[in-house]
Amino acid sequence: MRSNSRVAAWYESVSEGERISSAEASPHKLAAIVLAAGEGKRLAQFGPKPFLTCHGKSFLKILAEHLSAIRVNPLVIVTNEVLYQKVVELNPSGQILINPQPQLGMISSLWIGLNAIDSTVSGFFMCPIDYPLVRPETYHHLAEAHFAFPHRIIIPAHNGHFGHPVIFPKELCEELKRVPLDQGAKFLIHSQSDLILPVAVPDPGILININTPELYQKYCK
Repeated sequence: MRSNSRVAAWYESVSEGERISSAEASPHKLAAIVLAAGEGKRLAQFGPKPFLTCHGKSFLKILAEHLSAIRVNPLVIVTNEVLYQKVVELNPSGQILINPQPQLGMISSLWIGLNAIDSTVSGFFMCPIDYPLVRPETYHHLAEAHFAFPHRIIIPAHNGHFGHPVIFPKELCEELKRVPLDQGAKFLIHSQSDLILPVAVPDPGILININTPELYQKYCK
């Protein structure tokens, strides 16, 4: 995703003390949906994406650890029927759901995850499984931005480009369930662009989608 001239370094505009105070005092609660149901055909020679390793840890374990560290609740992992048992055996700290039709695309997994989120959350991370290089502190920065601005779409930005993960406010959950299947969450982001709060982070990992053998060998081995 590419950002525009509205990219603002919100994180850099407030002091560390202010960020910590806002997070600790916040009445808001974040959930997370990890999207891990796709076949990942281009990486099939190495194995299913959730179990690929990046510097010694599986993609799934990396994301689960980062999200657990910021105490998301619930942590929902959506996978497919073939991978389900192995995901359970990995025992990530989350609720594991099956997408029976992963061929419909990532948005179909998001819809399943949304049904597992209760009304007490103020927003949720949307986390594609193929971004294992996102730094743990980036999750913290994005969560802090949500606590300060809970009704905005929080998107990380690096060098003028938008990346992942994205935080959606709970007010948009129902709208996300109605986006066109062939356009996914980007449709809502574009239609609600006035709600976007870009958060500049010193983390190129938000832009690196590990979806080819070349990228996997370059960044994860």
